[in-house]
Amino acid sequence: MRKGIFNSGNPIWAVVIFFVSVLSANWCYGQEVTDVQAKGNNYQMMIDGEMYLAIPLEKVRQIDVDKEKLEAAKKELAVLKKELRAKDELIDSYETANKTYVKNFKIKNDIIEQTHKLYEGYKDLAKNYKKLRGEPFFRFSGGVGAIRESDTRDLVPVVLLGISMKRLNIWGYLSTNQTGFIVGANLPLRFSLF
Repeated sequence: MRKGIFNSGNPIWAVVIFFVSVLSANWCYGQEVTDVQAKGNNYQMMIDGEMYLAIPLEKVRQIDVDKEKLEAAKKELAVLKKELRAKDELIDSYETANKTYVKNFKIKNDIIEQTHKLYEGYKDLAKNYKKLRGEPFFRFSGGVGAIRESDTRDLVPVVLLGISMKRLNIWGYLSTNQTGFIVGANLPLRFSLF
C-alpha cells in the first residue's frame, strides 16, 4: 500500500505542514512570527513573543511510546516497592525470632548447667545415704579386760557389754565386786594427708 504525503513518516513534511498551518494561522489571525531556528530535526519559532517548538511526528510518537514505557515502569516499581516492604517486614520478624531464639538458648544452657549441678548434688546425697544405710541402726559390742582394785592393787577381770544406736554408745561393765556404765558417741574423724 502506498503511503500518502501526510502519513509518510518523513519529518520534513511534518515541518512543512506545521509552517504552512502556522503561517496561515498568522495570516488569518494576524499573529506575527518573528524568529525561526532549526536545531537538528526540531524547529523553534517565536510567535507573538512566545517560543514554540516544532517536532517531527515520529518523535512525538516515540514520546508517546516512552510515556507508556514510563507508566509501565512506574507500575512495576510500585509492585517491587510493595514486595520490598513485605520482605523487610519478613526480615524484621526473622530478626525478632532470632533474638528470641538466642535468649531461649541462653536460658536453656543455664537450665542445663543448673540441672547438672543438681544431678551432682543428688548423686553425692545418694552416696551419703548409701553410706548411712550401710551402717546398722543397732550394734552390740562386747569385750573382756581387767581393772585394778584401789585397795589391793590386784587386777580383777571385767566383762564389757555395749549397745550402739547409730553414733550413740552405751557400755556396761561387770566384775566380781564392781558394776558400772559408760555413755559415749562415735564421731567421724575425716581428714586427708594429701
